[in-house]
Amino acid sequence: MKSIERFKKNTKSIEGRLRKKRIVVVSGGFSEERETSIESGDAVFTELKNKGFNVLKIDPIKDDILSFVDKNDIVFNCIHGVFGESGHLPAILDYLEIPYTFSGVYASAVSMDKIFFKAVLKKIGIPCLKDNFDKNKLKDGETVIHKKVRGGSSLGMVISKNKNSKDGYISELFVAGKPLTVGILEKEGKFETLGIVEVKLSGDIFYSEKVKFGGLGEYQKYSGNLSKVINNYAIEVAKFIGVKGCARVDFVQHKNKVYMLELNSVPGIHMESNLIFSAMLGDLSFYELILWILDGACFEDIRC
Repeated sequence: MKSIERFKKNTKSIEGRLRKKRIVVVSGGFSEERETSIESGDAVFTELKNKGFNVLKIDPIKDDILSFVDKNDIVFNCIHGVFGESGHLPAILDYLEIPYTFSGVYASAVSMDKIFFKAVLKKIGIPCLKDNFDKNKLKDGETVIHKKVRGGSSLGMVISKNKNSKDGYISELFVAGKPLTVGILEKEGKFETLGIVEVKLSGDIFYSEKVKFGGLGEYQKYSGNLSKVINNYAIEVAKFIGVKGCARVDFVQHKNKVYMLELNSVPGIHMESNLIFSAMLGDLSFYELILWILDGACFEDIRC
């Protein structure tokens, strides 16, 4: 991981540059992932505060963002789900020309919507599971998983034999397999992956809300033989949609094949998150990952 090695050598100069800025951590918000967002924001704010950075934390459900930020700030986006991860916050900050962490409007909006994202996967040839929006229809009696089209954190996921989904949901073929996730880093258009994490399940047959938030899943280093395939797929899709800074890509391995499930453009970033476990496998500490993300903060020039 040459870019990580170079980054570690330049940590002091990166810290020096970032200490000249105010870091505005934006978390909370009004999506159903609000509590997870607060947890991420608190973790990032505390880590930066303890390291002596000039840092402010705001919540758009309580605070008017426009009253708090200016061009001398860096916004650390910790809003999971609607507003932060859907591209709305990046669009506002692009217009104001204020640098921010994670991806811009396009990558955020496409990856947030499971139908759009799977259309990209099919276009570039990355395996994904068939769903009720495909021309190759799901068959009666097949086991499916109902997912919110624009939702995350495993919220609202249900296993069913009913292939028809209600409004706002997608019905995807369910396969019982290993849940896998990998962090991916971007720097100046170049990508590399962190460690592949396998989630050891207990108490459910998929990586459900109950597993994720109920302590029924254990993170461990992936021990399978498809690491190269997983890493290549993650890099290919991140490059195609234009991920910035950092993201997390989720897969399921069924027998000897992997299927990409989704890409999180604003992944959870706290000590219990699978992204942090992935970073540690990739020899990056929590603090170093925060620095990496901040070092890549920018706004997209909407005039070009």
